[in-house]
Amino acid sequence: MATYIVIGLVSGVVYGLAALGLVLIYKGSRLFNFAQGEFGTVAMYTLYVLVVLNDWSYIAAAPVALVVGIALGLLTERLVARPLANSARVIGLVGTAGAALLMIGTQLVVAGPLPHNVPGGLSGPGLTLFGFRIPQQSLLTIAVLAVVAVVAAYFFRRTFLGLAILANSQDPVAAKVVGANPNRISQLTWGIAGFLGALTGVVLGPSVDFYPGFMTTIILIPAFTAGIVGGMTSLIGAFVAGQIIGLVEAIGGYMVSKELPIVSEIPEFPTVLVFILLIITLLVRPRGLFGQEA
Repeated sequence: MATYIVIGLVSGVVYGLAALGLVLIYKGSRLFNFAQGEFGTVAMYTLYVLVVLNDWSYIAAAPVALVVGIALGLLTERLVARPLANSARVIGLVGTAGAALLMIGTQLVVAGPLPHNVPGGLSGPGLTLFGFRIPQQSLLTIAVLAVVAVVAAYFFRRTFLGLAILANSQDPVAAKVVGANPNRISQLTWGIAGFLGALTGVVLGPSVDFYPGFMTTIILIPAFTAGIVGGMTSLIGAFVAGQIIGLVEAIGGYMVSKELPIVSEIPEFPTVLVFILLIITLLVRPRGLFGQEA
């Protein structure tokens, strides 16, 4: 069981990092961004093109992949989020879903459906915990999330730009009166979200075999669940809930491995447990564990 818990915590770090980008967009514009996952997948393909096809090192390619993620975030803001800013929220949601489908379709046309992988990343003995070896690349992911969580918390609580983003999401007119430019704030928010999505892809890329839509199909749903369980207005909640989702999946995997009655016949039981947690949260505490709004 201890091994499953360690695996769950490592997976939870990835979910938490992805959830931070989702929460950031929601805090800034009250919009659920279904394109967030593909910022990461495109970053993975950028790594592949540079590292595998052009013989770059992983360290040299990573900053380029991050810049590509930022550019995608800005493009999504300019072409989707801003034109739909005054529309119903469901229309904005569909718009971001359309952007994600466009990116996935482009990946299929350019790279094909077969999985790819990126060699490189950090290598070494890593850390052994309860008999399970945590690779250095996973330790890097944990360190990155910790740093991003601290910086994001400080940014929104102590800096003018962070406070301006929150003010603009709550009352755009009042924010504009005191000198905050709504368009610039929107660009900043989506640029940061693109960076966070790409960062998730960069730290995860060397550890997985990815394919078109990888981050959307594998990471986005647990990340959304983490955002909702933690509270879509809380960055700390996204971090904590990411760990909770990872542990819930790990418990489900452990139950399947033990071939318990009924459970052993449902290979997707870990995902079922995550959805159960999501439903319970929505019924009992709709604003999430750390959310401040109903």
